[in-house]
Amino acid sequence: MRKLLFSIFTISTILLITGCDKLENPLDPDKGKLVITSTPALADVYVNGTNSGKKTGDTLSLATGTYNITLKKTLYSDTTFSVTVIKDQTVSKSVTMKQASFTVNSAPDGAQIYLNGVNTNVVTNGSIHLAAGTNTITLVLAGYADTTFTVPADSASKTVNITLTQLNLAEYKNVKIYESQSTAAVPSGLILSVGRASTISSGISKDSVDIYYKTNGYLISSAKDFPNLPRETYFKLGSATIILDGVDSPAKDNTWALSISDAHSEYFFLYDASGHYSKMIITGTGGGTSVSDPAYLELHWFYNKNQGDKRF
Repeated sequence: MRKLLFSIFTISTILLITGCDKLENPLDPDKGKLVITSTPALADVYVNGTNSGKKTGDTLSLATGTYNITLKKTLYSDTTFSVTVIKDQTVSKSVTMKQASFTVNSAPDGAQIYLNGVNTNVVTNGSIHLAAGTNTITLVLAGYADTTFTVPADSASKTVNITLTQLNLAEYKNVKIYESQSTAAVPSGLILSVGRASTISSGISKDSVDIYYKTNGYLISSAKDFPNLPRETYFKLGSATIILDGVDSPAKDNTWALSISDAHSEYFFLYDASGHYSKMIITGTGGGTSVSDPAYLELHWFYNKNQGDKRF
């Protein structure tokens, strides 16, 4: 009987020990290590589409096999590649990530793209690189209202489509005005709103003249400077020679002048007696060789039909 009890106890003890050994030392799958470094550093590491919770530079312990790895980082394009983990080895992988592009499309296209107040020298439809944080983008196109919107840094690799709003502008080209000592056949005055040259000494239309070409000093002058012309127009010199640059007029103030030299190559702004803004440039000159050949200016301008609207 004692021998039987001893045998049962011995067998039970062996089974108990064997069972404990299985619980404390389960058979682990074969594993290896993976270390990924990136430029820039600290990208999020996704394994087979799932966020591993690790960053580049960390060590991942994975079962042997082949994995699809994706690196994600704000301002950079996702980078995906495959890697094979080998038993009891450390596999290293170095990756250079590509900065993501944010694409801006507009209708019509050709608008200048400003990022955080700085001209990117890129036009729509085109792509730019965003900065960290919130980005302010402004689209500027002559004849259309400036369009401003904001996007977060994580919008990189995305595309935005913008429809621009057309301004209420009239454009006039190749209009000639002659120096004020000329005859009625070669008019000296200009009516900005309708794009027409006009006589200044007689006729019904003379009261609508906004500016005229003054012989004395060869100035483009306010109409009111000439006897019996009622309309006062003010001038402000611009800073560039491309009238289609989308730059708006400054607001009329007491720094505006009543005339401007005919020698200026830059565009200039005008503010007329009706409270309308224009943007003008001299595109040609000629004549001036004799009394029968008076000097003239050829003008190109945009007239904003909305009173007080200084956008171009």
